[in-house]
Amino acid sequence: DNIYFGTYQQSSDGSGGYNTDPIKWRVLENADGQLFLLSDQNLDVFQYHTDNESVTWETSTMRSWLNGYDASHNTGGDSGIDYTSDNFIGTAFSAKEQAAIADTEVFNDDNPTYGTEGGNNTTDQIFLLSIAEAQNSSYFADNSSRIATNTAYVAGGGKLGSSYMNGVGEADYWWLRSPGDLDHRAAGVSVDGGVGRYGHSVRIAYNAVRPAFNLDLTSVLFTSAAVGGKIPAASSGGNQGGEAADAIFEIGDYDGSEWKLTLLDNSRNFAVTEEAASGKPGDTITLNYTGATTGENEYISVIIADSSGAQYYGRVAQPTATDGKVEITIPSGLADGTYTLYVFSEQYNGGEQDDTKLTDYAS
Repeated sequence: DNIYFGTYQQSSDGSGGYNTDPIKWRVLENADGQLFLLSDQNLDVFQYHTDNESVTWETSTMRSWLNGYDASHNTGGDSGIDYTSDNFIGTAFSAKEQAAIADTEVFNDDNPTYGTEGGNNTTDQIFLLSIAEAQNSSYFADNSSRIATNTAYVAGGGKLGSSYMNGVGEADYWWLRSPGDLDHRAAGVSVDGGVGRYGHSVRIAYNAVRPAFNLDLTSVLFTSAAVGGKIPAASSGGNQGGEAADAIFEIGDYDGSEWKLTLLDNSRNFAVTEEAASGKPGDTITLNYTGATTGENEYISVIIADSSGAQYYGRVAQPTATDGKVEITIPSGLADGTYTLYVFSEQYNGGEQDDTKLTDYAS
């Protein structure tokens, strides 16, 4: 499956520039409360290290740029480079998205063929795959599954403006974090998906970057289909978009593989006064709330769930004040059973047709 999360320059805007588009991530693993994610395409062009010198992942400028570290984390140039204001993580992710990215212990093994030392293990949010991870058969079935194609931004040279990249939609070489055959070379994956343990000089400016990270699932309230997951199915004739909020609808089956996320926003202080409410299918119940967030894209939303998970969803009001009342009409088709009604403050960013693939946030 794939998750859309964050945004980055990717497609051409037709005028010599690039659109900022949602980033598609491939799910490599779902384990221990985390999703291990790798960018589906090559996202940028960057040097592994700015100087042709002995370097490991720990001291590389690539690590600093991906994570926004200051100059003390790398030895590139005379005194290292400060990436606290110019980095991948800050460009690609909102502060709330960054908060959902787990700190990962990154194991830096030696090169398995040449024995070149991988250096100390590190703790990072964003990293590149290692040789071992790139050769893990549970992540990649064969060479073809490792092939990564260029976005228009990468084809145009990316951050470095390289003129040596292959065209948009074409495969290109991408960096791994493991050392190559020598301590000033880094391994990578070739255009045909083969893992190159010999590697390239760390200073070359024409290799692509496929970032990876672990997403902390405790920060994810729920997932929905990347397109149309938060509007009724077209066949129902419903329309969940527009300025006004519509009724609660039953969540349909989804057999696709592309998802977006609704993240927990801890800055929201939304609360409902009532601890219990009763009503039958078709009835309308009134609840008092405090701490709602107002403004564009801000809603009071509900989920009705049973023991197997969410069954109904709807944006039921756009609050104009932080405190007030909200009316919730229980779906008339609700089957007999035991349900929990979740009422929350939601920033819905999917647009009228829920097709922007942007992250939503909720209390």
